[in-house]
Amino acid sequence: MLKPDLRKHFLNRRKLTDDSVIEKQSLDVRDRFAEEFGKLEFETVHCFLPILKHKEINTWPLIDFFSEKTVVVSKSDFKTHEMHSFVLEKNTPLEENRWGIPEPVNARPIHEHKIDLVLIPLLTFDKLGYRVGYGKGFYDRFLQRCRPDVLKVGLSLEAPVEKISDTHEHDQKLDYCITPDKVWSFV
Repeated sequence: MLKPDLRKHFLNRRKLTDDSVIEKQSLDVRDRFAEEFGKLEFETVHCFLPILKHKEINTWPLIDFFSEKTVVVSKSDFKTHEMHSFVLEKNTPLEENRWGIPEPVNARPIHEHKIDLVLIPLLTFDKLGYRVGYGKGFYDRFLQRCRPDVLKVGLSLEAPVEKISDTHEHDQKLDYCITPDKVWSFV
């Protein structure tokens, strides 16, 4: 299927999902992550902050899981479609941008090369490791600025589709994707 069709389909499915189901699945994703990656050696993890009113996967339980790590979140520049990274500390104030994305205020910037692991939001993914997001390419640009060895892990409430038929050369492939039931590997 094409990305626009997949995007529309999975946004509609998400709207129909009960909040309690999303919370349960979010905890299951955290548990899968802990089982599969909890013993890996990494210091700095980039995690997206969820738009809960849009029924995104709730990453706050994962952020709590990383209490001994440096957690990094981003601010989006909607003119350049780029993300800039900032350290998230317990007292970092957050403010929603015009799209409802929580972003840090007055936080300490950090260079992308210091990030060891990136947790990536998505609407769906395929069995080859490609993802469909909201369609502006923010994460593809961001991942290109990270180290080549950064671990790219998608987080999904849904199982993969067979194949996204309109991928292109700038699409950044995932290394893994975690669903409530399984860890999918693409390495």
